[in-house]
Amino acid sequence: MIQGWREEWGLGNFPFYYVQIAPFPYEKAVVGAMLRESQLKCMSAPNVGMVVTMDITGDVTDIHPKDKVTVGKRLADWALHGTYGVQENLTYGPVLKSFEKEGKGIRLFFDHANQGLEIKDNKKESGFVIAGADRHFVPAKVSIRDHSVFVSSDYVTDPVAVRYAYTNISEATLFNYEGLPASTFRTDEWPFITDMVFMHPAYDEVNKQIKYDLVSTRPGAEIYYSLDGTEPTCVSRKYQGDGILILRPARINARVCVNGYASETIGSWVVSPHKGMASDITYLSPYSQKFSAGGAYGLVDGIQGSLAFNDGAWQGFEGDDFSITLDLGESTLIRKVSINFLSDTNSWVFFPKHVEIKTSQNGITYDTGSRFDNFYDLSGTFERAAGKEIETVRAGFMKKARFIKIIARNIGQCPPGHPGAGGKAWIFADEVVVE
Repeated sequence: MIQGWREEWGLGNFPFYYVQIAPFPYEKAVVGAMLRESQLKCMSAPNVGMVVTMDITGDVTDIHPKDKVTVGKRLADWALHGTYGVQENLTYGPVLKSFEKEGKGIRLFFDHANQGLEIKDNKKESGFVIAGADRHFVPAKVSIRDHSVFVSSDYVTDPVAVRYAYTNISEATLFNYEGLPASTFRTDEWPFITDMVFMHPAYDEVNKQIKYDLVSTRPGAEIYYSLDGTEPTCVSRKYQGDGILILRPARINARVCVNGYASETIGSWVVSPHKGMASDITYLSPYSQKFSAGGAYGLVDGIQGSLAFNDGAWQGFEGDDFSITLDLGESTLIRKVSINFLSDTNSWVFFPKHVEIKTSQNGITYDTGSRFDNFYDLSGTFERAAGKEIETVRAGFMKKARFIKIIARNIGQCPPGHPGAGGKAWIFADEVVVE
């Protein structure tokens, strides 16, 4: 792109200063890191400069970080230094120069670190990982000496490669003494496997149970998984394709393996079985086919939605109220009923006006139940801070019932002051938990 623009303008190698993308939780693992690495490599072109932003992100779920001032100042420093010759304006953070194996670790050497290096480790993680020939990276221990960084791990006795800040949401920890951060980098040139595993809850008609099917984006690839929250490797439990039955709380972690090497992407789902799982649901208004949570059993599959509205676990209702009736199949002692709602106002997803939860023995006459209000004050201009939030509505009963009715009133339209004012508002609901 740089070369193409320069050719089109015909002005030679004019200055080209650009901003590296900020951390963001892209769906596929490491794709953001791969792009940051590619942007770093573009520094080999003549008369260019790059601003690293991994230390000023703030909220990694916001694809447009709000700190523009620091970005502007760093770009200005590039112009002052590179174009106007103001030499004192330091522009570079540490850049990997070379590396060598040293005992059971690897030592990294850096340019633009004349005054030294420092690790700002506010999250108990350095951002460095290390691997042996098996290409399985683990968090590393880090120590600094002069202009070099020594990286090691008790779990890797014969290290081969080191990576730094090589995830989509990595934030900077390595700085020079001038306070500028290092970019994402790696010492290996191994090809990346980013194939994903998707989990599909499926209703077993015979046993009236929910099973969890694992499917890969690479046809025929092997899938390995764990149920205890540990990271699966290519020697973990192999998925045989017949569904996984979960009878107690568990976390399914799964990844693809190709020729014995693991994908960078790990799928993870928390399963929380409850009395309402696999119950029949009647909908007064249909859910959106774009946000179906897998279908009619999406609200009772034991999987709860995350802060990402598009994670596949939420059911969405555009402009309509949310109104369902749950049939437990028989009279059951109910202590508590809960349901989650998502607010992501940047995506036109709002909490409901109010929520009602009622129970019944016959599905005709219901008790007065519980009502929940005051999710928003919409009496004036909408001023709620943009962001993502999950609200759990819980109703206590301690009674026997077979049917549960839940009604959530949609605010209808995006309110005045919202960028989508007048457009249809969404309700996103997930997992009716019966205890």
